Amino acid sequence: MSLDIILASGSASRRTLLEGAGVTAQLIKPNVDEETAKAALRADGVAVADQAMHLAELKAIKVSRNRPGLVIGGDQMLNLEGEAFDKPADMAAARRHLEKLSGKTHTLETAIVIAQEGAAVWRHLARPSLTVRPLSDTFIDEYLEACGEPL
Repeated sequence: MSLDIILASGSASRRTLLEGAGVTAQLIKPNVDEETAKAALRADGVAVADQAMHLAELKAIKVSRNRPGLVIGGDQMLNLEGEAFDKPADMAAARRHLEKLSGKTHTLETAIVIAQEGAAVWRHLARPSLTVRPLSDTFIDEYLEACGEPL
């Protein structure tokens, strides 16, 4: 018996990553209100790594309740000294992020959950650390100009 593999995501790039590893997965957007979930978790003082795990699990379980097979949910959050960085809303926010990250080491809290029939059956948290070299204002200006909107 083979099981379908479903990626609880709207991200075609995540599916491409799986395909690059030889895994064929169906893409199903989980329709989870991530912003509301993150706000509630942060209001409760939940650690950044635990926020990522909660969101990954929420996505995987939501899709697995309605679909047979193994459902993969994932989430990644940038953690700098206990502060979660969301995707910047605009260039000004991107500038603030880069200024804060400049010369510091941060962690990418990377959570993966596999769910089946509405229950999590496997969880993993990877925590790679990355260091951003000191960035000059000129470098940040040129970088943001090269990236353009949206980042």
